[in-house]
Amino acid sequence: MLAASLVTAMIWAQAVAIAPAESAEIEVTATESRVGYEALMAGDNLRAIAEIEANRSLAANDPVRLINLGIA
Repeated sequence: MLAASLVTAMIWAQAVAIAPAESAEIEVTATESRVGYEALMAGDNLRAIAEIEANRSLAANDPVRLINLGIA
């Protein structure tokens, strides 16, 4: 279930990055879309949250950041 949610979240985030944005464009790279992924897959939510929050390449409202934080 968690793996399917992560895959769905990454696909959605990539679609958002491709679709025109009203206020600001968000570009998602493969590395950024995996922020916290390894920790989430290992079931280590606290480490995932720490990794996501420490990642300064993602904006505070970035879909990948918010989705992965929500999962954690």
